[in-house]
Amino acid sequence: MSRFLLLLALLSMFSLAPALIERLTDATPRWRIRLLAAAIVGLVSAWAGVLAGAFLPEVLTAARFSDLLRVCSEGFHSITSDPVARFPSLLGGVLLAALIGRLIWGLAAGVSRTRRARVTGGRPRWFLRGGRPVYVVPSGLAEAYCVGCVRPQVVVTEEMLAVLDEDEQRAVLLHEEGHATAHHQLLLLVARAVHGALRPLPYAGRALRLLEQALEESADEYAALVIGDRAIVASGLSKAALASLQRSTAVLAMDGGPDVPARVRRLLYVRETPRWVRLTCAAVFSALLGGFALTQAVAGLALLAAVHHFLGVGAVMSCPLIKRS
Repeated sequence: MSRFLLLLALLSMFSLAPALIERLTDATPRWRIRLLAAAIVGLVSAWAGVLAGAFLPEVLTAARFSDLLRVCSEGFHSITSDPVARFPSLLGGVLLAALIGRLIWGLAAGVSRTRRARVTGGRPRWFLRGGRPVYVVPSGLAEAYCVGCVRPQVVVTEEMLAVLDEDEQRAVLLHEEGHATAHHQLLLLVARAVHGALRPLPYAGRALRLLEQALEESADEYAALVIGDRAIVASGLSKAALASLQRSTAVLAMDGGPDVPARVRRLLYVRETPRWVRLTCAAVFSALLGGFALTQAVAGLALLAAVHHFLGVGAVMSCPLIKRS
């Protein structure tokens, strides 16, 4: 029981983390990305640990890996022999299976959307740092986005280029290069899958929204640093946001993020990050990493046992010999 209560406490910590991170308005985008990534991964890990502990609470008492099989087998047989008495365990198992299934489905759907958003034909018009191609395509929409986790590419529509001058076009391309260089696409793919798995929990949506904002601001900072003129990036961002009619959910777009005016203000009104904010970010990040490690230490065996049972039951249910018997 004490280990299960500890899992609930860790879950509460990760659930409250997005609200705390949102208050760190003076934190740099890079720090907020780190904090939110740790919070999102810790959140889904804590939920999986709590549900696994509810499914097989006996496993939480296993002190050594050698005891896992025995305790796991006894717990599972008690569930099957008296399912009514172990209804909370069955409910926890169903919810855990749904969580894992939705997470895997979200990852697969994100990869599929990313593949469809890639440009497979034609010749790149430009190449960015690292040989990343830039494709210019007709679309009917003013868009510029980075797509792809392993081999990212930048796609800009002719309509977007038409509304920007030469310096603003360079700012837009550098913004997308910032996404590709930092592999923001992979982080966003995982975060959106976690959000889909934990929907409709409000703090999951808040964490995703804050992460999207931080990713866009980080790319803005990258472009401003390379160009050396933050006003040009702000101008390109403003024009791109006004010209765009919609934003793809599979990519990181120049006009993306829930708060474009905040991004423009951050570019034009630079403030030095106070030392206490940096120390707070470091402390929160350490707490989130420690909480994640503690979650795995407490519930890792329970989660492993639960997944083992899911796979075993799935194999039995899908076995054609058993279906014909």
